[in-house]
Amino acid sequence: MNKTVEEALETIDKMLAIPKAQMYWTAQREFEREKELNEIRDLFDDKYYRIEEITKIKDFMFIVEYENKSFKEKHFMPIVKGENPHEYFPDFNSALLGAVSIEQTGETRAGYWAAKLMGKED
Repeated sequence: MNKTVEEALETIDKMLAIPKAQMYWTAQREFEREKELNEIRDLFDDKYYRIEEITKIKDFMFIVEYENKSFKEKHFMPIVKGENPHEYFPDFNSALLGAVSIEQTGETRAGYWAAKLMGKED
């Protein structure tokens, strides 16, 4: 039951205004989300890294799970305000602490101390 693009457009034209608007806003949100994720992907050279997942924490804060192609190691990197700190972490929670630390202090060191205060052993 494949529809051509023209048939799909005809169906949309026949829809009521509210569902049309909902479809439009859903498509617009998805477009904006992909645009934002592509900006994060562009920070990584795909020759050396394979991005597995990008998690949006809040506006301008992301955790990128990636694999170094040379060493086959998985890492987590916080990206805050579109800047790559060139520091990676062994797990998601450590990267999250690093992201919050970058947001608050401009550096990741406070994240290490926060983890120690919470009882994390090295």
